[in-house]
This record gives sequence, C-alpha cells and structure tokens, in this order.
Amino acid sequence: MNINKIQSKSIINKSNLPFSNLCINPYVGCMHSCLYCYATYMTMYSNHKNEKWGSFVDIKENAPDLLKIYLSKNSLKGNIVIGSVTDPYQPIEKNEKITRQILEILVNQQNQLSIFNDSFKISIITKSELILRDIDILKNFNNLNIFMSICTNDDKMSKIIEPLASRPTKRINALSILKENNIKCGALISPYLPYITDYNILFNLLYDKIDFIYSEPINISGNIKHFVLDIYENYLNINNILDTINNKEYWLNINKQFDNLCQKYKVTKI
Repeated sequence: MNINKIQSKSIINKSNLPFSNLCINPYVGCMHSCLYCYATYMTMYSNHKNEKWGSFVDIKENAPDLLKIYLSKNSLKGNIVIGSVTDPYQPIEKNEKITRQILEILVNQQNQLSIFNDSFKISIITKSELILRDIDILKNFNNLNIFMSICTNDDKMSKIIEPLASRPTKRINALSILKENNIKCGALISPYLPYITDYNILFNLLYDKIDFIYSEPINISGNIKHFVLDIYENYLNINNILDTINNKEYWLNINKQFDNLCQKYKVTKI
C-alpha cells in the first residue's frame, strides 16, 4: 500500500450524489480495494495515474485546518456528505483520525446560525465498523444521517469483492449500535450486484436497524467494467453477466422488488 501525507488545496467540493450538494473527502484513494468501486476514475485526478485503485492512499494532513478556514468565510447550505469518493473510516483512519477531527470541528460549529441553518444536514457514507469509535461525537449532531454501504450479507463474498472493508455482519451490528444511540442511520445498497445482492435477505436483516434506505445498480463505465467481469467470471463462473446488466426489463423488476420491500418493511426510500 502506497501511503503518503499531502497538503490538499481544498476540502469542501461540489457533489453530484442525489442526497448531497457538497462533499468532504479526508483521503485520496481507499484501502478497502472494492472491485466494483465507481471511484476508480480518481486515479486520473491525482498523482496515481498508473497505479491500481486500492493500492494507494493520500492523507489530507491539512484537512482540518482547511475546514476551519472555509467555515470562517462561508455558510453551509443543503447537505454535505463525508466520503463520496473515499471511505472516511477506512483502516488508516484508526490512527490518523482526520475524519474525527473534521467531525469535531463541525459539531463545535453547528449552533452558529451563520454557518448552520435548519435545513443543513451532514451525511456520512462508510462500510466500516470503525465509525462506532466516534459515537461520542456523532450523537451530538442535530441533523446527521449515517449511510452504511452494503451490497451483500455474505461475509465470504465480501472478502473477495471488498477485501479490507468490515464484513457485512459487523456493519449490520454497527447499525444496531448506532440505532441504540439514537443516531439516524440507513443502508446504502451500493451497488446492487446481480446474483450477489439479495434484497429479500438484506431487508430482513436491516429493516429494524435503519431509518431509510437507498439503492443503485452496478456501474460498468470505464475501467470498472473489467473488474466487474472478473468478479463474475472468476468467482461465480458467469460469463454473460453483461446480458443481465444491460437488460432494462431486469432492472425494472429489481426496482419494483425494492419498492415493494420498502412498503412491506415500512422503510423510507431515498
């Protein structure tokens, strides 16, 4: 793993995610090394163009200072997501604590109306149980959503396709603990992987531990396609997965199943 400490130029950027307009990414790259990750394009916008996604992490050492400077000059409006193209709780965060420092700054500022308004929300996306370390901070936010990313309940499959992420059983347990601490949390089924993701199983495991749920299909744009094909050909012996992925009728049925399960389990769909 190629790990570097860098001085970033900015810490708050625009986001294209459907539930946020701003984003904070404490790191460049991610140790989780998920084979299906849509953020592989980040290699083109960093100093790692010839490196494999998942083999490097840049620590934004000055991120907390940049955030303080930003907040001294700007109001926050809308929804800011922490972890749009990196996991803020990947293994390196255990010692570096960049994410924790960012949260400490935000929670200390939340009561200043010039910075936080009533409609402002903070969302955190992760697939790590390490988030439990920061419960002492998280439970003090007025408007916080935790998205626990999960695409399978199978720990063995998870070890193959998302090697260094917390196993699904640990993520689900983390959701239970967050819920017990009255922290608003939900599941991010991202991505939905045909023949790997099972909505019925996931909803049954998650419904009483979450306040909301969001799902999106597998992305096969760019070089992600190569990694996705490897998953199906090498581990599932499926050679025609693109026929399924490109089948509009298949996704219409999957979306209908998702909607029906949201209604059945009374889980809010985002």
